[in-house]
Formats: sequence, C-alpha cells, structure tokens
Amino acid sequence: WDIAISNATTHSLSNLTINTAYNVSIATVCGSDTSIYANFYFVTPCADITIPYTQNFDAVSGFPTCWTRKQGATNPATSTSYLVSSPNSLYFYASGTYQYAATPPVDINVAMNTLQVTFKQYRTTSTYTGIKVGVMTDPNNMATFEQIGNTVTTSALSTWEDKIVLLNSYTGTGRYI
Repeated sequence: WDIAISNATTHSLSNLTINTAYNVSIATVCGSDTSIYANFYFVTPCADITIPYTQNFDAVSGFPTCWTRKQGATNPATSTSYLVSSPNSLYFYASGTYQYAATPPVDINVAMNTLQVTFKQYRTTSTYTGIKVGVMTDPNNMATFEQIGNTVTTSALSTWEDKIVLLNSYTGTGRYI
C-alpha cells in the first residue's frame, strides 16, 4: 500500500500503470479518530494502438486484454484448433447470434481512413456467412458499428485465405476496429 496524507478534498494518483487494477481506501482522520474506510476499485485504461499494429493471438490465453467482445459472451476466444501459427488463433463460433471482437482504440493522431485490416480467414461450414469489418465509437455498443465494405467470406471450405479490408471510405469518428 502507498499511503498519502492530504488536507485537500481531492488527491491525484500518479505513476499508475496502464491496464492495471487498483484498490483505493479513503478515510478521514480527525485528531486521534479515524473514520470507516471507503473502498474503491478501478482499472486504468489501456493504451491506444500505435501503427503499425499486429496481433496474432499466440501470446494470448482466452481473450486478448484490452480488446472488447459482446458483454457476457465466451466467444470469440483463442483456440488451439484451426491454427495459422502456433499456439493460437482467434476463434468465432456463433449459432443464431452475432459475435464481435473490437481492438483497443487506435491512436487519435492516426487517420482511420489511412488504415487497412489484414487477416487470415477460415471456415468449416458452408452456412457460415462471413465477417463484417468496421469501426465503432463505443466497443460496448453494437449500434455504433459502421461496416466498411462487404461481408468478407472465403471461397473454399477448410482453407486459410488472406483478406484485406481498406478503411479508406471511413469518414466517422470511431477509434475501435
């Protein structure tokens, strides 16, 4: 614990680490009396993505820290099946519902319409309809999703295919891909 004593009504915390959980306890001291502690828990935000950015999911277990998926969902998640590289890939499995994975925010100094999303795609069934790539202003609200281009699918089953989606037509203010 770090202890800070202050006579002010506010206190700034410094030297906090990104994407880190903290517990803070606050009490008032008046002479020899100390009030009941008020406890607070918070997590510092993740750092913005700097370009170029690469994520192959090999160093991830479960779901990448700082990425966002549908609240309460267990998929997408990393998988050791259907690998492009070892040991993981990001696996989507949706039956009758949608899933999504949103990156951490892209650095505000990067024009989103100068970016492209490059990925490898694999499907195991012909009923799979594909992936929609887009940009969101709020990764917890699908209503902010703006699709860029057409739905991306593969031309064959059980084959990895390279895909590229250009974001050059994007004119919004979203920072999450």
